[in-house]
Amino acid sequence: MIRPHRVAIASRQGHVADPALLSAPGTVTRAIFAGDVLQYDVAVSGQSLSVELATRGRETVLEPGAEVVVSFRREDTFAFEAAP
Repeated sequence: MIRPHRVAIASRQGHVADPALLSAPGTVTRAIFAGDVLQYDVAVSGQSLSVELATRGRETVLEPGAEVVVSFRREDTFAFEAAP
């Protein structure tokens, strides 16, 4: 599990990877405004990853179908054992 508000999202075009972060390519499947938060669902390796960004009023909304890169710090992830 990755905390949605700790995930960064950027267009894949022209993206320069930060070696201090874990990152993966994905595709936006949903983008909605929810008050002062922009919520994305991103398909990454067959899984859905949630991303939440605080809005400031000048964001470019990534539309569904957009090719993106998501990135996050290792310490912002949680791993759980699979149920027996």
